[in-house]
Amino acid sequence: MWISYAQAALWIDDRALFGHTLRVTGPNRLANTAVGLAHLRARNYTDAGGGHLRTALALEPNFILACQHLAALLLDTGKADEALPLLDKAVGLAPRAALNYYYRGLGLRATGKLDEALADFERALKIGLSEERAKRVHLELGHVKTSQDKHSEALTHFKKAMEIDQFYYLAEKNLAFSYYRMKDYTTALYWFRQLQAINPANEDVSNALKSIRTQ
Repeated sequence: MWISYAQAALWIDDRALFGHTLRVTGPNRLANTAVGLAHLRARNYTDAGGGHLRTALALEPNFILACQHLAALLLDTGKADEALPLLDKAVGLAPRAALNYYYRGLGLRATGKLDEALADFERALKIGLSEERAKRVHLELGHVKTSQDKHSEALTHFKKAMEIDQFYYLAEKNLAFSYYRMKDYTTALYWFRQLQAINPANEDVSNALKSIRTQ
């Protein structure tokens, strides 16, 4: 019994457990990927996290889990250009995995490839996503449409995100700004007041309200 408690204390998380495995076995794709994923989940963007994932890919270049997790780490650290080749590989290895298209869409949007990003986000929705992911994809689609000055289309996606989650603050905020950009100030005013009631400290909302009052 004491040994079990000691092991539980020693292996309190994946980094400790698989770090121990690596000390025993040396590098292997599963353990290195698990340690890298643990760093990613902890938002510990260190060379250790990326290094473990790169080691896994060096051992097996087509190991899809390492591709996906290293790409996610690179996206989170603003290195979309580096993430895209990994996401292309992930899509090629698993063309029916919706999340591969979602993440590649994020990378494409971050690098200004908006039409390609739209295609990937729409593909992810068509394949099927959880509600949590689907609302984020609609938010991203709205952002892309906004970047293309297609505000009525952006509005449609922000509304769809709110149909999935009526309390989705980011969708509600972008909805309000879409009405503002379309110069529908009456509707924008309604939504900005809702937003201010939720978060009175949001400067973007406060400035938009001041601007509407001067129209």
